[in-house]
Amino acid sequence: MKYQPSKDFILIILPLGTLVISLGFGLLPELEQIEARPIPGEITFKHSKPETVLTKTVSSRKSSILSWSMDWFEETYENVMTWEHNPWKRRSSDFGDHFWKLCESADPNDQAKVRELRRLAEAWHQKLRLRFPDLAVPMRNVPDERNGFLKWLDFADRMEAGMTKGTSQIGFPKEITDYLSDKGAWNPEAANAWLTQQKPLLDEVRAIGLMPDRSVNGIPIERWGFSSARLVKGWSDALMMDARLAAEQGDAATALESVRAARGLGDHFGEVETPSLLAATVQILVQLNLQNQVMTHILPALPPDQVDPEVWENALSPKASAPADFARLMKGEWAVSSTYFLLPHLLDSEDPKTPPDSGELLDFYSTQFSEIVARHEGTASSDLSGVQWPAIPDDSHLSRASRQAIKDLFIGTQAWRRGWDRSQSAQAMAQAAFAIMKGQPVPTDPVYGAAYRWDPHTRQLSAPDTPEFREWNFKPITVPNIQR
Repeated sequence: MKYQPSKDFILIILPLGTLVISLGFGLLPELEQIEARPIPGEITFKHSKPETVLTKTVSSRKSSILSWSMDWFEETYENVMTWEHNPWKRRSSDFGDHFWKLCESADPNDQAKVRELRRLAEAWHQKLRLRFPDLAVPMRNVPDERNGFLKWLDFADRMEAGMTKGTSQIGFPKEITDYLSDKGAWNPEAANAWLTQQKPLLDEVRAIGLMPDRSVNGIPIERWGFSSARLVKGWSDALMMDARLAAEQGDAATALESVRAARGLGDHFGEVETPSLLAATVQILVQLNLQNQVMTHILPALPPDQVDPEVWENALSPKASAPADFARLMKGEWAVSSTYFLLPHLLDSEDPKTPPDSGELLDFYSTQFSEIVARHEGTASSDLSGVQWPAIPDDSHLSRASRQAIKDLFIGTQAWRRGWDRSQSAQAMAQAAFAIMKGQPVPTDPVYGAAYRWDPHTRQLSAPDTPEFREWNFKPITVPNIQR
């Protein structure tokens, strides 16, 4: 009689066969390198710091099979642990969720744990600075009373304490919010009434924006690592309305001061020692809005013979930054993301999802930043468009949790570089407008070397007619007719 395997036997042998294959081809050849899981909350480096940056993707069938094998085991384990019939069932969560729950907790014990993890993260970041000196930046010593960034944080804390969490308003009436959102016309009476009512706060913001010094040195990172852009956007809008009103009244000095203050608010975010990409985004948004308001509304409202374009250009300070400035921003992003996000999670001994290879994760993550910085530092602006974003190298030696963390931490950074490129050309175009006002020849775009299009009859300055600029869809600038 021919033997017929039972259904139960097949259900057992198929997963077992898969297990044997994965062990044979992927896991067993690496058994000598497998070590016991590290102690939770401790970070160790198995190897010395990589001497060279990674420049290309490397892969091998062996590492791919091992990676698949380990992923299969981890995913199977997670499926079992979250299975509804599992007697040891626990809730599934992501790496880092435990720390954020501690942060949100009102329990004093949990808050004490958060403070300790933040302290450990700061100490560990100092170790990383020594391990990756190419990413470290010197800190400035700015007294508290002269620190514009600190003064802004103090102001923002007071303001947000009286605001509903998550709101984007600072008390603008509907006439102003409609104007700011391009849904309504400019209403000088409504703007003047609100600004008069808010004069004490506006004067305080103006004074903060005019402060020339700024630093994050000595400020706990939880105060600024993830700063909201809503408040600085609102008050920079207020300063722009104040500048427009002053210009319409022929008061060039007040208009100029308000423009300088709004510019300073943005610089407090983007010109500290270690700005995050979020902080740099705030600076760029303030700057581009400033350029639009000055060219479109403020300068045209002033008597032409009372405008010195040199003075206004210095106040607005549009500039196309060199690639080295992008390298500076990436150093800041590395410092903020590792200290604010990554290290507290890795040091949290109570997080069940902490990757077992935290040292390798930190090395891999930091080395990627070293590669990006190296590609941008020392590069001329004219070569910026040719600077390629490095591909993520072979990461099969990392655990699945670490690979997911790397993926999450680098989300959007390449696209952000493209946005940064666009902002440089937008600022360069504003520079070109000031060159025309000063009677100088129309310059070319510093990155692409393409010529701007200038119509002296309509006084419209248009972006170069190239694929890059057509994609960006820059609006023409109507250059004010300043009498020299």
